[in-house]
Amino acid sequence: MKLFLMRHGHAVTARYDPERPLSAQGQREAARAGEFLRKLDETPDVIVHSPLTRSRMTAEGVAKALGVENILQQRMGLEPGDDVRDFASDVLSEYGSSDKKIMIVGHEPLMSEFAMFLLTGSMAGLTLNFSRGTLLGAEGVARGRSRIWELRFYLTAEDLTRLIWVP
Repeated sequence: MKLFLMRHGHAVTARYDPERPLSAQGQREAARAGEFLRKLDETPDVIVHSPLTRSRMTAEGVAKALGVENILQQRMGLEPGDDVRDFASDVLSEYGSSDKKIMIVGHEPLMSEFAMFLLTGSMAGLTLNFSRGTLLGAEGVARGRSRIWELRFYLTAEDLTRLIWVP
């Protein structure tokens, strides 16, 4: 199983629009992430996103860049303040034994907590900062009877901007 974790792209302020859709910058961040995954030939089988507009729009932008707009799945448990252990348990039990590629688009602090939990088994001992538009890739690798998670990449929106040009 491969997991791609992404914090939603840059959104407009709540003062400007309470629904907080992506800004033009956030739309470019989503497209860059999708283009990066396309260049790696790592198209997810499903892109899971929270019910919030900025997360959904990020997932849509990634999917559009990949040319697979029919793989989006809204899911509860991905909003700011949700319990990472519950979400991780649900995702890993649903997809953990498969060879699927799963992308999860959510919010802080859940994305950094989920990445830390995935890579270390706890939320201590590793600090990750998921700024807006950050993309992380990890792969579950069998080691004896268990599975460990190997970090494949960790790129901020600025890193993706340097790597991928999107108008």
